[in-house]
Amino acid sequence: MKFTLGNLKTGIEALLFATQGLNIEQLCSKTGSVKNKVLKALEELRKDYESRDSAFIITCDAGVWKLTVHSHHVSLVKDLIPSEFPKSILETLAVIAYRKPVLQSEVVKIRGNKAYDHIKGLEKLEFIRLKKKGRTNEISLCDKFYDYFNTTPREVKESFNA
Repeated sequence: MKFTLGNLKTGIEALLFATQGLNIEQLCSKTGSVKNKVLKALEELRKDYESRDSAFIITCDAGVWKLTVHSHHVSLVKDLIPSEFPKSILETLAVIAYRKPVLQSEVVKIRGNKAYDHIKGLEKLEFIRLKKKGRTNEISLCDKFYDYFNTTPREVKESFNA
């Protein structure tokens, strides 16, 4: 299929809807389009969603483009969408987000010894960072956490104070 910019946007939209996200090379391969046209279509698609105050947004994280639910609507759909993370890891991440910055020893006290593995995995995924503090580590959230959950530090704080 030969794509114009308009139907390239809708083609990309369909691909992002049907997947957990694709990188630029995959989008080019699937659409048969060149990188600069695909990037232009992605940016226009992103602007389209923003301009109409849509429940969806287009994001790019670590080179992977996704169609995802806007943070304002996550609470509405969170029980319907399967998570990429097991519940136990999300619970550990929630403790970290709630108490940020927090000592690793406090998280382990709350979540148990499995939290060590959770913390190690979350650090590897760059959702959190560890900083040595005495005999333990201080844990804080990274930008990737805010990007992934499409939120801000202020929104996280407000959601726990609500």
